[in-house]
Amino acid sequence: MVGVSTSKRCDNCRKRKKKCGEQRPSCAECIRSGWGCPGLAHEHLRFQSETLCASLLLQMCELAVNVDKGKWGDLARGTAQLIQARGVYRYTDPFDLGILESQLSYIVCDSF
Repeated sequence: MVGVSTSKRCDNCRKRKKKCGEQRPSCAECIRSGWGCPGLAHEHLRFQSETLCASLLLQMCELAVNVDKGKWGDLARGTAQLIQARGVYRYTDPFDLGILESQLSYIVCDSF
């Protein structure tokens, strides 16, 4: 979100809601607690699933603009092909899994 600061805490401190000194390679809280300090997660991975979902929804809407009533099956198969092309391993959060599960029958049918 615009105007919202991004946490620079290491992943352990962020998950445990602890104050992080942000020292590298290990922060003081991780050293004091005896945890291995993983550091900060890669920034480009933070919003990856939201970007993937937005991309899929945009492509589905673009496909649906001029679709006749009888062609929704074709649209669903197209969505299944998009999911297969991107790889099912990328679907990790509940919303992503819902999209994957909704298209599972088409993915299985297209596999044969």
